[in-house]
This record gives sequence, structure tokens and C-alpha cells, in this order.
Amino acid sequence: MITEDQKEQYRKALEGQESKTTAELARELGVGVPRLSHILKELGLSRPKGGRSTARKDIPREEFEREVRAGRSMGELCLDFGVSNQVIYRHARKYGLVLRSKFDISAELAAQGLRRCVTCKETKSLETEFYNHYAGPLSKNTRCQECQRRQRKEYQQGYKRRARGTGALLTRRCADCLQDKPLETNFEPDPKGQRRRSNQCHDCLKGKRERALNQAANSLLEENGVRRCCTCLEIKLLESDFSTDRRARRGRTYDCRACHSQKKARYAKAAASAQPTPAHPPNALPGSRDSTRPMPPAVRSHHQAQAGPDFTPAPQANGAERADF
Repeated sequence: MITEDQKEQYRKALEGQESKTTAELARELGVGVPRLSHILKELGLSRPKGGRSTARKDIPREEFEREVRAGRSMGELCLDFGVSNQVIYRHARKYGLVLRSKFDISAELAAQGLRRCVTCKETKSLETEFYNHYAGPLSKNTRCQECQRRQRKEYQQGYKRRARGTGALLTRRCADCLQDKPLETNFEPDPKGQRRRSNQCHDCLKGKRERALNQAANSLLEENGVRRCCTCLEIKLLESDFSTDRRARRGRTYDCRACHSQKKARYAKAAASAQPTPAHPPNALPGSRDSTRPMPPAVRSHHQAQAGPDFTPAPQANGAERADF
């Protein structure tokens, strides 16, 4: 609900604002469009039209010609005069002017070795004032060096200010171990990484480097006809002390014959000590190991006819006898 004092304030603020759109009125009053509609309904006023008035869409010829001849593109003209592109096209036909797109302007400037910065709107030398960028037009960035340095500095200052203001320790999830760790202390600097930090933590990078060094050392050993056993870590002859394995590198196993024999002996001992598979119940379904599944009457009568009067139903899993079929 709106109080009487608020109604009086809104009524004074809306006096003489018939030519403005709903969005402009909402912006001046500091409220949203739904709230403005509710206020107008409470005051008994009609909602203004969405489009702009005809008087505001008329642009003087001198001002329009000056902006067009200055090399302003279609989007810049729309922002300068606060109108749509349809209004700009209508004035161009009315005054007999030819509009140029931003691509035409950029092509003309590039032919002269120049480029207009998209941030500061200044025309500068293409070769000396713009950084290289593989995906940009003519392999150059669209922002000049000065604007890029200023933007990078503002971003870094804002990042540091946010980190200090919140007091929270920024973390990152490692791409290898998938653990969340502090960004500043557990990730190495990387100019190409996000926030100029690597996406792998110190431990994962250290292990990756160690594996690379070990692989390089093993390759050097194998070139000399020897290999380091992955179990006992002893260096032995590749051809005589390692069994053949076509899936492994150089067609030889990674553990020596002695270690491989010990591993096979452990596997055989573990398999022998395992519990045997339970025997097939004599009165269960043929081809089935489930002794708790009831036997169909036809199958039961067949087995009973073969076994004679000694045939008895098998007990269930919980120890109770099977019920009659």
C-alpha cells in the first residue's frame, strides 16, 4: 500500500512527464516497472506509451550530418541520439546521407594502417598501439595497449581488494587429485592459467615430474639392454631376466622372472585357500544353484519317480523345510 504522503510525492514527480516512457519514469523514480504500474494505478493515472514521442525523434540536420561525417557507426549514432536504428535509417534517407557500418569504417582505417579502439574510441596506429591476438581482426586486438593495461590493472586491484575485504582464503580444485586447496600456497604461478595459477597442485606436479624423470631414465636403460624391475627395483638384463609380454613396452614384462614367479605363487596359494563352490543340490532345478527356488510339480514328480521313496525336499536357506508344492 502507498501512504498519502507518498501519493503526494509521486504525483508531484509525475507532473509534466507525459512525453517520457515507462522505463524513463521508473529510472527517475528509482523503482521497477511493475512498481511504477502499481503506483500509477493507485494514483488513477494512465500508463505512458512504450515508444518515444514524435518530437523527440526528430534530429536536427546539422547535428546529424556532423556525426555521420565524423565517421560514427550505426551503433554509435543510436547511442549518441538515444534512438533506434530505424530512426537513424529514416533520417539518413531524409537528409540523403550514406551510413557506414563499423566493419566498413574498420576496413578503411586498416587500409591506412590505423584502428579505432573499442574502449576509448580513439584512432591509433595498428602496428604499434595494439597487441597481437591470433583470433582478432588482422591478428590484432580490438583494444589499444593503454586500455588493455588499464583494464588489467583494475582487474588485479579489484581481485586483491575482494580477497582482502572478504578475508576468505581463495581455493581451487586440483585437476588431478580433485581436492580443494588454497590457491596462493598450493598452486604454482602460470601466466597462461586462470588467475595466473596452474590448475594442478604442487603434489600432483611433483609426482608428474618424477614420473617423467623415471620414464626418461628407464628409456635410457632400455636402450642399453637393461631394465629396472618394478617390484624389487633391481637393474637386470632385458632379454634374459624378463619374461615375454607382447602388450608391454619392448615386448617384456615390467617385473623380473623371480618377482613374477613369487607373484604367481601368492596368487595360487590364495586361490587354494579360498572356499570351494557349494555342491549342486540334488533336488533343485537342473542347471541352477539356487536351492531356495521351489521346484515345479512336473519336475518334482519326475525326480521322485527316478529317486523312489527316498526323495525328500531340500531345506530352504534359513534352515526351514520347503513347503509342499
